[in-house]
Amino acid sequence: EPGRYRVHVPSGVRDFDELELAAGYARDETSRSAEALALESGAATAEVTVRRDDRTAALDGGEALFLESEVTATAVGRPRTGT
Repeated sequence: EPGRYRVHVPSGVRDFDELELAAGYARDETSRSAEALALESGAATAEVTVRRDDRTAALDGGEALFLESEVTATAVGRPRTGT
């Protein structure tokens, strides 16, 4: 549907009317998920970085057509130490 942006994350699918709202939701959800996975894997804390890669197609007249965004979150942390 034109003017709709669909976000697919592990918790489900959600639609937005604006690209930046959809991208913000994707960023927040992937960041939370990456941090949770790092903590579950034994990290004491996790530093999360998020990357967004937009893909577009060039149209006649120099306009760009939005195709998709890929949002990737990476969490890095030191392991918990037992005392």
